[in-house]
Amino acid sequence: MFLSNHNTIKEVLLFPAMKPRVDEPNAAPPADSSAPPTEEKGKKSKGGDNKNKGKSGDAAPAEGACEDASAFDIRVGRIVSVEKHPNADSLYLEQIDVGEEKPRQIVSGLVKYIPIDQMQNAMVLVMCNLKPAPLREVMSFGMVLCASNEDKTQLELVPVPEGAKAGDRVTFPGLKGQPVPEVPKKKLEKLLPGFKTDDEGVATWNGVPFTLPSGVCKSNLKNSRVS
Repeated sequence: MFLSNHNTIKEVLLFPAMKPRVDEPNAAPPADSSAPPTEEKGKKSKGGDNKNKGKSGDAAPAEGACEDASAFDIRVGRIVSVEKHPNADSLYLEQIDVGEEKPRQIVSGLVKYIPIDQMQNAMVLVMCNLKPAPLREVMSFGMVLCASNEDKTQLELVPVPEGAKAGDRVTFPGLKGQPVPEVPKKKLEKLLPGFKTDDEGVATWNGVPFTLPSGVCKSNLKNSRVS
């Protein structure tokens, strides 16, 4: 049916497909189905990527990767400088060479156990892949490992074998994993109780010895906790 200016409203409603076409001055052209996604869609994709960040690619391994001591990055370090913490009498502030470009800053609660002159230049074991944390307003980037009895009336730095060098990494024979970038707190709490010295004083995780290229790490404290 041809619609003229005399068509009634009823006719237009009954035959909407035959309504005259009116060109709008600023109407957008029809979308090209081959065109790339709009910026808005791109933004949504980006948000989706952020939601999954850390689950694939080069992201940190999932917590499931931290099932045994092989997840820990434990290295030999040499304390190049040590001083009292500026905000706490019970803490030391150490700079420790662990084979990196510059010394690593560590805060340790060892003042009442180990004299400062015994800390200076000491060869120690450092757990390097813990989450950095402020201790009395000073950042600490790891933990110095010590052996101690249950009530901590006896405590000593875990000794390293002769010939060990700063940066040497502890391995655990038979454990196939690799150190993760950062051990999650829940995994740390779960795995840390397995660190102990055996009846010969050898530092172990669930009986597997701390092993360096120069030998195993052996403490004077037997059947003691290591932390």
